[in-house]
Amino acid sequence: MRYAAAILLCACVGASAAPCPEDLAWLRSLVKDGALAIEKADKSIHLVELSDGRSVRVGNGRYPEFSPDSSKLAWVDGDKALGRMRRGDGTVHTIAQNVDPVGGVHWISNDEVVVLGRDRKWRRVRLDRAEREVPELTRMGRVNREADVKLRADGSWALVSGTEWQTSAGGRGKVPGTCSVSLSPDGRSVTSLHPGHTKASLTAIEKGAASGALSWKYTGAAKSKGFDNHRWSSNDPRFVVVVDEGSRRAAVFHISSNRATVMGPAGMEYGDFTVGDGRGAPWPAPGIPVRAAEPIWPEPRSLAVVWDHNAASNTIRAADRAVVCRFDLLGDARIGRFGEIDLRRGRADLSPEPLEKLSADKGLTLQLLATATDLRPEASLLVLADEKQDLIRFSQAADRLRVWVAGSPPLALTPARIIAHKPLHLLVTLDRSTLKVYVDGVAAGSARLTADLGTWRPSRLWLGADKGGGFDGRVEAIAVHSSAISEEEARR
Repeated sequence: MRYAAAILLCACVGASAAPCPEDLAWLRSLVKDGALAIEKADKSIHLVELSDGRSVRVGNGRYPEFSPDSSKLAWVDGDKALGRMRRGDGTVHTIAQNVDPVGGVHWISNDEVVVLGRDRKWRRVRLDRAEREVPELTRMGRVNREADVKLRADGSWALVSGTEWQTSAGGRGKVPGTCSVSLSPDGRSVTSLHPGHTKASLTAIEKGAASGALSWKYTGAAKSKGFDNHRWSSNDPRFVVVVDEGSRRAAVFHISSNRATVMGPAGMEYGDFTVGDGRGAPWPAPGIPVRAAEPIWPEPRSLAVVWDHNAASNTIRAADRAVVCRFDLLGDARIGRFGEIDLRRGRADLSPEPLEKLSADKGLTLQLLATATDLRPEASLLVLADEKQDLIRFSQAADRLRVWVAGSPPLALTPARIIAHKPLHLLVTLDRSTLKVYVDGVAAGSARLTADLGTWRPSRLWLGADKGGGFDGRVEAIAVHSSAISEEEARR
């Protein structure tokens, strides 16, 4: 983190007799340009530019948050997520509908947010309205209040709500405080307000992340406790926005100096402070709303097998009949809470009907979306076989993914690292001469084939293994094609 050294330890300063001042010149000396967005008690949203301190009402709703580049603002109004440009065009756009407002709206890039749906499932929504579900966030369970979400640099998710934080990498813990909470911009630390409203803890939830404390050194009107409803800046870890309980105005807190300035109109309930000049790409034209589950499968011209826990029907439509792909569960394997196959070191056998149309004459493509729960020394993940031998095997060796292909001699690649609780999208293509491996849409390895695909007659496919020798984790989707799909399709 760029400012981690400045945040690691913040001295608690004794109370002063003065109220929190309005000193925007001091704040400008630290950041040059920035803006504040606040939700007032009447549920109106206001935008305040640091350059002149003026406040403009931009709409109604709750939980405003700026994009990482400071150019866009989003908030929740009823069951909709709305947004607009910070500067220039003030048109308010609908980003998503059927939103549960308790989840808020959270930017994960400059053109994509994540929201909680009325169906209690989290989903990513681009500004052009394309959507896809986020099962790893949904698996974290219900949110209570003041939810904050971050997509971290390693691709994992962090979520804090109420008094508990979680990560999709398997981390979980309680915050030291009992009141408002938020995540740092990088999602590696969490804030929490203590009883008395004069102190907030900054707690690292990963080794080496920022930690420290905020201590309120100002006084205000009679019966004022201190500050409330604090929120880490969405793009600059040096700042936290709080409600000054004396003036009921936003106070932008500089963590390392334990100094703050009030900003904007009175009546604040919640806010976000961003650093930057607010210039960025214009709001994109809306496309046709799309619900796209992960992964997005290529065109079905050669699709022989598909099983997706998000799909209403896993049916392959052949020229003469429809074939339903289903798995028979053995041992401890079972269907999980969200429809995925939870192998639990057990086994799941694909019903034979879809394999009747699978041919390797023109190549093969296998796709898999899986998440490891535990990293075992050796574990079988997927096997495609004929009546005599295994043809392709995916397996886990500690924290490495292994791809094995029959031949003379057989091929064995270890193209990627497996991280517990982080989804892995694996795609393997085989044509007459070459094996190519893609991990999360990125080319991860290739090799010359030593097998004659024209002699392959795949007739069996299973996940996991018998007698506890299988993968310990979840499989959320699988697809097999009777062709080697193109690199462009693979990168989708």
